[in-house]
Amino acid sequence: MEKMPYVTLQGTDLVISQVALGTGNYASDVPEDLSEEMLSAYYEIGGTFYDTAHLYGRYAAGDRSLSELLIGRWLKKRNIDRSTIIISSKGCANVPGIRSYKRLTPKHLKEDFEESLLNMGTDYLDFYYLHQDDVTQPVEPMIDALNKLVKDGKLRYFGCSNWSIDRITKAQDYAKASGQMGFAATQLMFNMAYPNLSAIEAVFQAFLTERIMKFLVDIQMPFFAYSAQCRGFFYSIFKEEFKIDNQFEKCRRYYENSENLIRAQRARQICEETGMTMSEVLLGYVMSQPVQGFPVVQPTTKAEFESTFRAMNARLTQNQMKFILGY
Repeated sequence: MEKMPYVTLQGTDLVISQVALGTGNYASDVPEDLSEEMLSAYYEIGGTFYDTAHLYGRYAAGDRSLSELLIGRWLKKRNIDRSTIIISSKGCANVPGIRSYKRLTPKHLKEDFEESLLNMGTDYLDFYYLHQDDVTQPVEPMIDALNKLVKDGKLRYFGCSNWSIDRITKAQDYAKASGQMGFAATQLMFNMAYPNLSAIEAVFQAFLTERIMKFLVDIQMPFFAYSAQCRGFFYSIFKEEFKIDNQFEKCRRYYENSENLIRAQRARQICEETGMTMSEVLLGYVMSQPVQGFPVVQPTTKAEFESTFRAMNARLTQNQMKFILGY
């Protein structure tokens, strides 16, 4: 396997892995022993950026942050030097099962943040996202509260996840006017597919559209892409069982449409012509954008892990990306 590439996150002093490890379903849908194996395998190949959230695992029985708790146990068990890894978490998400109960307030931020520190047995986080937005709430108190965490030495940098252009602009303008730190990055769903936006919006997620990409380029804000591998769509669309097997239900709901069938055929053509794997095409697409882009991946088997991280140095040319998109 190739050497893990490291990049300085633009606008910060964080030197991070080019590919981040997502842990959303670890210790909940993915068994604990396998989840721990993935954490260790990533560390052993030089991976440093662990992406979690206070929300992850709370939909399971017990309403606990299973992903963060797993990371905390793993850090202690492996006696990991905390300074060798970057831990990124998220807070202020809606209450599980009660979508109407928004939690974007300084009070909820403090509660979630402090609990995340306890869950992972650390006294600081390297990065922290506001997980979901609530447009009825002002951005100013949230920027103030995040900056206080930085001043208190508990947080290094912060950003937003699933926020709109308008709300990011308001937050950045306030941070600049008040002489404070603003968002250093955003996290959105982004990949090579043309998603079924109504299905994505129904679960309070947001896709990084061409308009948002132009905005990020204009303000030079890096992005982290969850669902970077499209829930396996481009690997599975040509399998006979794709249409009927329940394991592909969410994948079909988010990505099954005529445009993505065409994109899959074009991506497969690039694989055949260049010798690239589909993983290389998918991750290369995210990492070849006009602003810093970091795929957040979550392998759940040894085979998935190996194919994913063999693609960590992949890049696509502009012509290849235009061909896939049909431009």
